[in-house]
Amino acid sequence: MVNARLLPMGDRAILLEVASLDDVLALHAQLDGSRPDGVIDIVPAARTVLVRVDPAVLSLAAAGAWAQSAAAATAAERRAWSDEVVLDIAYDGIDLADTAALLGLSAAELAELHAGARWTVAFTGFAPGFGYLVSPDWRHDVPRLASPRTRVPAGAVGLAAGFTGAYPRESPGGWRLIGTTSARLFDPDAASPALLTPGARVRFRPVREIVRVPGESARSALGSGRDLSVGADESRPNGPHPPQTQPEPGSARPEAGAASPQPGPAHPDPGAARPALGSGRDLSVGADESPPNGPHPPQTQPEPGPASPQPGPAHPDPGAARPALGSGRDLSVGADESRPNGPHPPQTQPEPQPPTQPQPQPPTQPPTQPQPPTQPQPPTQPQPQPQPQPQPRTETSSGLRIIEPGLLATVQDLGRPGAASLGVSPSGALDRAALRTANRLLGNSEAAAAIEVTMGGLRATAEQDRWFAVTGAWGRIVLAGREVDPYEAHRWRAGEELHLDWFSHGTRAYLAIRGGVDARVSLGSRATDLLAGLGPQPLRAGDVILIAGEIAGPIPVATVAPWGAPHDEELEIALAAGPRADWFTASAHRTLFDAVWTVSNAADRIGMRLDGPVLERAVDGELPSEGMVPGAIQVPPTGRPTILLADGPVTGGYPVIAVVADAALDLLAQARPGTRIRFRHAR
Repeated sequence: MVNARLLPMGDRAILLEVASLDDVLALHAQLDGSRPDGVIDIVPAARTVLVRVDPAVLSLAAAGAWAQSAAAATAAERRAWSDEVVLDIAYDGIDLADTAALLGLSAAELAELHAGARWTVAFTGFAPGFGYLVSPDWRHDVPRLASPRTRVPAGAVGLAAGFTGAYPRESPGGWRLIGTTSARLFDPDAASPALLTPGARVRFRPVREIVRVPGESARSALGSGRDLSVGADESRPNGPHPPQTQPEPGSARPEAGAASPQPGPAHPDPGAARPALGSGRDLSVGADESPPNGPHPPQTQPEPGPASPQPGPAHPDPGAARPALGSGRDLSVGADESRPNGPHPPQTQPEPQPPTQPQPQPPTQPPTQPQPPTQPQPPTQPQPQPQPQPQPRTETSSGLRIIEPGLLATVQDLGRPGAASLGVSPSGALDRAALRTANRLLGNSEAAAAIEVTMGGLRATAEQDRWFAVTGAWGRIVLAGREVDPYEAHRWRAGEELHLDWFSHGTRAYLAIRGGVDARVSLGSRATDLLAGLGPQPLRAGDVILIAGEIAGPIPVATVAPWGAPHDEELEIALAAGPRADWFTASAHRTLFDAVWTVSNAADRIGMRLDGPVLERAVDGELPSEGMVPGAIQVPPTGRPTILLADGPVTGGYPVIAVVADAALDLLAQARPGTRIRFRHAR
């Protein structure tokens, strides 16, 4: 059996802590092979396994009983693995010679040790496809670079602390690069997106006869395979893969601080580890595929109207996703090579870091925008309703053209839960209640995608007659020169311009279109994930948005409803227990609930840092990386808490003192810099 300590992780997850990485791998295998209905994610990490559940299907108490039973039934030895992933590697890394010298080895000896080790994927972290590999044959603790590189190519193989790993995409990085692999490590369109999954055995196979060390003479090395010197990878079975432009993998530690020259990990900051808001960088993955059946002409059938007094909806002919009209991008298949200004540079996300030592990093400050006068405030918004199952798509047609996206505009639905073990965060709309409401107002499936507009400023024109609704943040909504109300379905005729002015209350509004926004589906969702780079990239001027057919019924008759501006001056947020509450002093716990906290400028979809008093630790030292959930309140050495949100990393190494109750996350979605927060115990 495996002895597992059961720890709370909010109101929708538990954490199982064990003694060793071998126990993690064995317990993860046992849990994964016996999971009951209601288990959403099982996420292994350095010394823990996170189990996230849907409490409507499986209660936390039942999940804990199942997990403890699985731990008791887990064999002490790791299970026998029948499959092995073989990664061809050319030992041509720019740091090969220097790293070998640090370890007292020659480059050839280092290559031989690395290739001869039996590696296992311990866990994934931070970004899709990046696995932390460990081996009982590898005894070296390798310091990372004192100054991280701004650009590490996709396929680079590196060393840091006691881990090895391969970068799935081009990104910055501070691991010491010893080689290159041509393997495609993550493909969101594949049946099994990640090549390296927790527990998988991995072997590195040398594929060249010599080790070429930059600045030194060639040295003899292992194997008699092909010469894979730089650029010699055209002979891959499926052809060369272009470098992907996702953010860099790493461990999840959200706080400020420069990269450390010390060995061991830095955990990226949920505010800093992202592109600047509204930067328009390319966050798509594999955005070079064309529609399989070629482009389809845009449909011109008018948009359906409300059920009463208008006739019921007419459905345009079904059609596959097609390139958008004019010069805009196709947001449904990722075919963005034809952008007028060429591809955007890759975003500068932080590197993969080994999962122990904290490296704080401050988030980026969003710019301040002018605000219009406050709108009238009716009573508070009702609670979100249960989510229906998404309806099959029955239509696709052109919808609207973006004139100006504002500060940041992204496509969001209800996200992609269930992929955290691959390094993929849930993502999706931060204010789920507002998204569901917008879709209900239009007769859409509640899971239909919409445009999440941050702080306002969006302008768009309709390509065809449409119906739309705006919910969430509060500001002037101007259609064809006349002001219209939020939380109502409105007719939007072809050629008319819609303007969402800068918001006076709240942070995020949802522009929903009858039928839902169509965009390329990655891992079951159309949502844009800013940290992982999944889904369509943030919207830019000239983009044409296609419309799906996720229609659940006619547009309902408008009724008087108590919609109003979101509260963003002071919020009361419920907290559930966190797994590392015992790492903090009693005074820290009192401070957490007695203090008034302020949302700092370091706030975005990945997380928000709070200004306020310092939370004092009772336990010093480092915490091995463990699974995270949206709402986790991490406390770095500075003592200033950071709340992880939907795009936050799936693992992190700062202790979690408490977790925001799931129902309160929608309130945080509308918090803006300067919003005051009081915490209370969840009931």
